[in-house]
Amino acid sequence: MNPQFKRRSKAIFLNLSYIAWELVSVLSDPAFQRALANIQGLNPNETRLAILDAQEGHRLGSFVTNITLFWYESEEFSLENDKDLRASAKSISKSMPDLKILTTKLSTTSSGIPIGIITFKRSGKTEKGENVVAFYKQVFVNARTGVLTITLTTPEALKDIVFPAFDAMIETMTLVKE
Repeated sequence: MNPQFKRRSKAIFLNLSYIAWELVSVLSDPAFQRALANIQGLNPNETRLAILDAQEGHRLGSFVTNITLFWYESEEFSLENDKDLRASAKSISKSMPDLKILTTKLSTTSSGIPIGIITFKRSGKTEKGENVVAFYKQVFVNARTGVLTITLTTPEALKDIVFPAFDAMIETMTLVKE
């Protein structure tokens, strides 16, 4: 066997062992267990991806920063003006009366993709009874056959750290044309 291959495979094994160890510690954490249980309650016809942020410093108490991607097939959502964006914000605030809409705006990514953005906050308690103010940033993207909604949820104390990372992620997005 090639000695260089043997070293690389050993390094890969050690890396996978580290990842598995980290995954075990994350999955044994009650906050992550609750977050995973909450994902099970999402509509599988709309939810495409749920991301729990296990990065050091992106969690506050039992509140796990998360991103969820929702797909609404055949939905019409205009980004030509802010009428649909404002209607969506109004619908969100009706469904959660204690929610406060902070901003609604139309924008364009650096690669030219039009997006709609709603930011809002909501006070509440975690499952452990901790007071928390959750900040949300919701991004709407039109695709050929529907609307993709990407929602970030993070505690108020972490929003200045997490929002810029989320914005950078949105900037890397590209739409594939068929």
